[in-house]
Order: sequence, then structure tokens, then C-alpha cells
Amino acid sequence: MYYITDEDLSDEIKIRNSRFISISYRVDDLKQVKSMLSQMNNRFSDANHICYAYRICNVKQLDLFYNPEIIEHSTDDGEPSGTAGRQILNVMKNKSLVNRIILVIRYFGGIKLGIKGLIDAYRQSAELVVSDIKLIKWVLYKNLVIKTNYEYHKFLEQILINYDGKIVDSKFSDTIIMSVKIPFKELKMFKKNINEKSKGTIQIIG
Repeated sequence: MYYITDEDLSDEIKIRNSRFISISYRVDDLKQVKSMLSQMNNRFSDANHICYAYRICNVKQLDLFYNPEIIEHSTDDGEPSGTAGRQILNVMKNKSLVNRIILVIRYFGGIKLGIKGLIDAYRQSAELVVSDIKLIKWVLYKNLVIKTNYEYHKFLEQILINYDGKIVDSKFSDTIIMSVKIPFKELKMFKKNINEKSKGTIQIIG
């Protein structure tokens, strides 16, 4: 199970004169990651280190249970290997957090922290921007357009609730056209149930 959040957060701590600025953003693909890194490199061009990690759900690569491949990467940006980016990445993995990039920008304060000190500093900085966020379960949805008559309207509303679906839009005329979202994992059973119940009256038209 993976989690996302729409909150973009930032925080800052100071450790032995070094400033650690942590920033967390929603990213849904590698193009957004590249854009964000470009912005941060320009914004903090005078920083000594811009370390980061990201995790993204690749919905083009799904396993048999519709779980996505996770694309993840981290960098230490000149800090000793394993002291920065990996610590940020581990914080994200411990939260099962995806579709997110966390950056920790360091302005060196003249006092070396040592390996353990760096590990603690980067881990603590990353934790600051995920500790209180509201997490939402990541779900891969299939968009459907459904046509039905008024007899099965209430049934459709209830079965959508049963299968964790969502109604995006409804248009009422002689028939009802509903735009809905169904979790991929529930799609097969959802289709089976509406067909059996309505004997083909409920139609998926898109």
C-alpha cells in the first residue's frame, strides 16, 4: 500500500551553524521532477549542497495485482556517500510515500558534523516535512462512462460505494449518463455485478 499527499511543505533547522532547509513537493512523473530540480537549483544556487530523493508510481508498469513499479532515486550532491540522499529516501519509504520529492538544502556553517552528524541532520530535516502531513491512500482508477435508466440509478450509486468508486459527473435526460472512477483492482467484479443485476440494461459506453 502506498500513500500520497497534496501538501507542499517546507521547514528549516540549524545544526552547529549549518542551515538545513527541507522542501517537499508533489510530483507525478519524471518531467515534473526535472522541472522542480531546475527551479530549486536556480533558487538555491548559492547553497553548498542540494540533496534530494523522489519516489514515483509508474502506472505504465503494473504487476498482476495492479501494483505499480516504483521509480526512486536519491543523491548526496557532494556529501559523503549515504549520508544525505539515502536518509531522505528512507524517510519516504518508511512512510510508504510516493509521487513526492523531498529536497534538503544545506548552507555550510563552518563546523564539520561528521558522518553520524550528517546522517542525523538529513534524516531529521526530511522528517520535518512529512511528520504531520495528511496521507491519502494511493489508488489507480479506471475512468468509465456508464449509461443507465432511472430504475438502476440508486443501485449504481450504492455499488460504486461498495467498490470504492467515485462519481465524477451525472447527466440526466431520458437516460442517465454517469462518469465514474473505479479502482483497477475492483473493475472485473464491478462489471460482473452490474451486468448480472441489470441483465445488460446498464451499459459501459466509454
